[in-house]
Amino acid sequence: MLEQVNYLRRQQFSNEVRLDFRTTKKLVYEKYKQVLKVNAQQVARKNAEAWRLFFSLLKLKKKGKLPSFIVPIPSRYRRG
Repeated sequence: MLEQVNYLRRQQFSNEVRLDFRTTKKLVYEKYKQVLKVNAQQVARKNAEAWRLFFSLLKLKKKGKLPSFIVPIPSRYRRG
């Protein structure tokens, strides 16, 4: 489930579309809610937290408030 929600969000990011946390969470939650119950919501929430941290690091980098050796990268996913 984590891989799927992260995949959807990463695709939005790659296509330079604003990330829609609510829609991606809802799509994946509906698919996995019977299996994972409450944990499905928690997984999506944790992934959203990772993406928000990435965006805050990007802002800091643009403002020059991060050391040059820190390069923010978006959350990764496994393929296959």
